Amino acid sequence: MRVDEVLGFNEYHGDPRFTQKKPNIRGSWRQIPGDNMYYLDGANVWRQEKTIYHTDAEDILRDLRHPKVFISRHYFYFGANARSVPQFSNLVHKGRGVKCDHDDKEVSLFIEWLQKKFPVGILGTPRDRRGRMDCPGAN
Repeated sequence: MRVDEVLGFNEYHGDPRFTQKKPNIRGSWRQIPGDNMYYLDGANVWRQEKTIYHTDAEDILRDLRHPKVFISRHYFYFGANARSVPQFSNLVHKGRGVKCDHDDKEVSLFIEWLQKKFPVGILGTPRDRRGRMDCPGAN
């Protein structure tokens, strides 16, 4: 993804553009895991919207360590349709977080390859969609 905007969690939570990103535990498989869940209350204390994900103290502490959201309108989301890209394997970060120490030329080649092969946007459903569809209240 190309980062177009960076917002703090509280800004993200209050921005009407991202209301649909708030978790809805009675919603569809797309709505249940919404990531717009943290906000500051009147006493400047972090609160969390009702969610079935990120509910234990360790998850919450990890989430709040860097309370920023990266907004993108130019991304490639493969989900269950993920592709192997051995020619760019050292750009791939496994697990949570980011990796920032890439060679600029290699990044440019990777972006060029992506843009030639795929349209921008959602190219697959989440790998764990089935599990989410089995959640109580999922549509």
